Amino acid sequence: MDTSELMSMAVQGEIPCQQQGKRFFFEQDALDAWCSQKIIKHSVTRKKNGDKKKKPSNPRTTVPEEAEEEPIIAQLCSEDLMETDMQAKSMPAVLKELVKLADNSGYLYDPQDLYNELHAREEEASTAIDFGVAIPHPNRKLQIELFSDSFICIAKLEQPIFYGSSALHNEKTDIFFLLCCLDSDLHIKLLQRICVLCAETSLVQDLRDATSPSEMMKIITAIDSDPKSFPKDQSLS
Repeated sequence: MDTSELMSMAVQGEIPCQQQGKRFFFEQDALDAWCSQKIIKHSVTRKKNGDKKKKPSNPRTTVPEEAEEEPIIAQLCSEDLMETDMQAKSMPAVLKELVKLADNSGYLYDPQDLYNELHAREEEASTAIDFGVAIPHPNRKLQIELFSDSFICIAKLEQPIFYGSSALHNEKTDIFFLLCCLDSDLHIKLLQRICVLCAETSLVQDLRDATSPSEMMKIITAIDSDPKSFPKDQSLS
């Protein structure tokens, strides 16, 4: 985004900032949160429009093409950070189980701190998107204090639940990607990548069909590396 576009958005109140006279000040934490929520909302809009060729009304929320090409998910995953039959029947229970899974990474400083931040993030705005998927993540500003390296956890619930904003659309959620990133750019790229793969490939259904973490890992690796070879079955949308 160039300076003129940023200023235009600031003047129109489309982006978080503080104005003092003719000068605008931007906080990185606020921009990261704003960008994350834009990506999640765009994923929901993308599905509802049902037309991949249609130009979005607001091009600033478009997922960049490079996010659709660069494989970055598999390198941050491992089988011990995946679960195919997670037992949880509420949002807090899901977050607790995800934190237990995250603790397998060996990167957490304090599991309770991660849980608290994940819960606060969901209270602020749900991380649920369409397709029965949610992408929980802590607020960017505290992530350096929560863990020592970046990683992703992936889990499938044994039984889907209403999770955050998904309940408003009478759609249950059963696939969860927990993002724990030290780097803001990596965080945004992962959000973009996951949303694109969920919308355009068989990723979600394949993860639902997986019966073991090793199967999940193979699915993630294959689709992340070559998404065009795994088109989404539109009859399941």
